[in-house]
Amino acid sequence: MGSGTLALDTILSAMNFHARAWSPGIKRRQSRDLLRFIVIRLYSEGYGDLRTASLTISQSALADKIGVTREWCNQLLAQLKDAGWISYSSGRREGGLRTTCTYGIGNMLRRLLIMLSKSHAKKAKQTHVVKSRSQAFPFSSEKCFSLIRQNEQKLLGKEILARIPLLSIWMHRTDKTKQENSGS
Repeated sequence: MGSGTLALDTILSAMNFHARAWSPGIKRRQSRDLLRFIVIRLYSEGYGDLRTASLTISQSALADKIGVTREWCNQLLAQLKDAGWISYSSGRREGGLRTTCTYGIGNMLRRLLIMLSKSHAKKAKQTHVVKSRSQAFPFSSEKCFSLIRQNEQKLLGKEILARIPLLSIWMHRTDKTKQENSGS
């Protein structure tokens, strides 16, 4: 997905929500299913850019995909085109028969895409200035242990340590560790 390209699920969710509000005449589930199918295929054909995408497919194939007759599909397509969600055109063959239709987005879908792209516009990047080292990570492990030892010394007086020899050994544990590490 390139920059400025909207995610398909975002488009489909917004389209489903706004189709009810903007086009109250399109209430049938089959119309929304057909619109959804066409938008998914257009998204795929346009590699994420619906504005320039086009899809060529027959009405029979569309009808088969959503499970309706070709005649009913033709009526649903006319409703979607009249509501402005899609646009399509087809040529004529000899004998007056139409060729397969080429589908694109209509003005309502274009309106929805503009609205979504404006709401998803990237905000201006804010630069955060680090003023001093005080904003950096405040405690290294050594500094943290040093503060703990200082607090232990404050809480325990020399008379308490003299009465409890094991606690005295525990309190001087880091001094012995430092001597062993510096000697090796």
